[in-house]
Formats: sequence, structure tokens, C-alpha cells
Amino acid sequence: MYSIKIFQEGNYVQYPSQCLNNGQTAMIIDRITSIDNERITTQKGLVITKDLAKSQFFPVPIKPDWLTEMGFEQYCKDGIFSIWEQVFSYGKENKPITIIIIEHNESKSFFLGLVNEPLYAHSLQNLFYNITEKKLNLPIEL
Repeated sequence: MYSIKIFQEGNYVQYPSQCLNNGQTAMIIDRITSIDNERITTQKGLVITKDLAKSQFFPVPIKPDWLTEMGFEQYCKDGIFSIWEQVFSYGKENKPITIIIIEHNESKSFFLGLVNEPLYAHSLQNLFYNITEKKLNLPIEL
């Protein structure tokens, strides 16, 4: 799993917690509440430097039920691929733009259109914000 390099307020991230009894590390899902020049603060009260966050924050994989809850419609479901689609409005003129997400069912990965890199919660949020200038809330329980 790669670490996150670009942060925005409202992004969901996960980071390792203390080691469990069996030697494994649990991941905590959290949400960024504020960012200043040096630090990032999360909803659960973590305060971390931006430089340390780049190596300690990891992306949260998207779940299909989140897309359904956000209004995406699923098309073309077969054994290997599913296509999720939703039209959003952006700009002062409320111009429509369609976001298409491709789910590769065998690898459990999501891709944005034809971009060949996995799509995670924070990247979908950042894309949505960059297009609409509105924050996208995902149905993630913390």
C-alpha cells in the first residue's frame, strides 16, 4: 500500500496503531479536520507533522456500498468488471459532469475512468472537490 502525499481537509486516511498482542498492527481510520503550514489534525485528535504524515497515512480503499450510498449507479456488472456512474453539477452554471468508476472485481480495485491506478477514498474526495469545489462526504464510520 502506498502512502498519501497530497492532503485536503475532510480526507479519510488510515494509519497504524499500537501493536496488538499477536504482533500485528491495527489500522485506524480517521478524517483530517485541519491542516496548517506544519501540522495535520484529525477528527480523533491526532496531531502529526506533514512530513511524518506522508509516510504514516495510508489510503482507505473504497467499498461498493459507499458508492451506492453516495448515489452512484452500477452498470455492466459481469464477473470481472462493474461500472459505477453518477452525474454531478459544478460551477456557477451547475454544468453536469459524469464521474465513471470502474471496479475490477478480481483485484477488488476501483479505477477512475481509464486511469490505470487504484482509486481510494481520499483521491475520490480530492477529485470531487477539484471539479465541484464542494466537499464529498463518504459514508465511513469512524
